[in-house]
Amino acid sequence: MTFSEKKQGLRQTFRRIRQALSPAERVQAAETLASRLVALSRDWPSGIIAGYWPMGSEIDLRPALIKLENNGHRLALPVINDQSLLFRSYQMGEPLHQGPLQTQEPSPHNPDCRPAVVLVPVLAFDHRLRRLGQGAGFYDRTLADLRKNTSVLSIGLAFDCQRAETIPAEPHDQPLDLVVTEQSIYTPHPDR
Repeated sequence: MTFSEKKQGLRQTFRRIRQALSPAERVQAAETLASRLVALSRDWPSGIIAGYWPMGSEIDLRPALIKLENNGHRLALPVINDQSLLFRSYQMGEPLHQGPLQTQEPSPHNPDCRPAVVLVPVLAFDHRLRRLGQGAGFYDRTLADLRKNTSVLSIGLAFDCQRAETIPAEPHDQPLDLVVTEQSIYTPHPDR
């Protein structure tokens, strides 16, 4: 079985697991995640926090974005730009525009920016904080580009049920610095 086939099988499995969560579990997880992120943000590097607008059954980051903004943090959201992402400043409540792949993006009139922290949606993750995404590689390419020029804190966001035994990794896959779920905060454990 190829890496691609293994990853595709994991994507199908973890989409089913994530979709099986009840609406009440989703709301509670989003609120708990918001509180965790606000507490953690006290130790983050200063600068812009890049979030994302949730799609499908992804954990809802919007309650966290509201709380982070209310605590004085400047926000940005990703915009698909060819094969990677760029980030545009965003204030909660501003209208969003539909982008490629059903994404919700800030207005082209909002300025581009370089985040210090990137909050990354996760389909599955493992003990080394290798991330399985949707498969297009946007976040891997973007994190690699950001890390060429400066340090950036990458934090994966997921439901705890999205933790996998192992995620097959390829050389271009970018590990995360932390993963935050409604139940825990995970740091990398490479020797497990």
